Amino acid sequence: WKAAPAKLQSLSPVGGPWEKITVHHSDAIGSFSFNGSASNSGAAIKSVQRHHQLENGWADIGYHFLIDARGRVFEGRSLDWQGAHAGNPSKNRRNLGVCVLGNFDSEHLSQEARDALSNLLDELRSSHKISRDAIYLHKEMSSTECPGAHLSQWVNYYRKSAGA
Repeated sequence: WKAAPAKLQSLSPVGGPWEKITVHHSDAIGSFSFNGSASNSGAAIKSVQRHHQLENGWADIGYHFLIDARGRVFEGRSLDWQGAHAGNPSKNRRNLGVCVLGNFDSEHLSQEARDALSNLLDELRSSHKISRDAIYLHKEMSSTECPGAHLSQWVNYYRKSAGA
């Protein structure tokens, strides 16, 4: 997606194993018209990164992974670095950030995005030994409606299902 360079001197190393995952949607960045193409999704992610770097003053995009409606998973911030997505440095500590592109207060997840999110969460949980009860909605970390009603419902389902 042709990321802008991160400001490496401002990034914090993870400093230990990943312990939790927080799920977000991109609506807080503003409206973006999605057409499903890879280039359109790349432009949306670049918009998120610009917002995070220029408006928020962060070193890089805050999320480690982003998922589009076609189920494509994009790498955001490198896993070498602490995220900037959950609310403050303490909440971000050893917390993987996953963002699904869209506004899930008004839209439902596509089947492709749902499958990609499920697979990504399964893979991250397995690789980093993270339990289901260590998956959070952004609104459980900070005062926000993120990740929207429909994505929140799906994440709650995922956390309760033994075979997901």
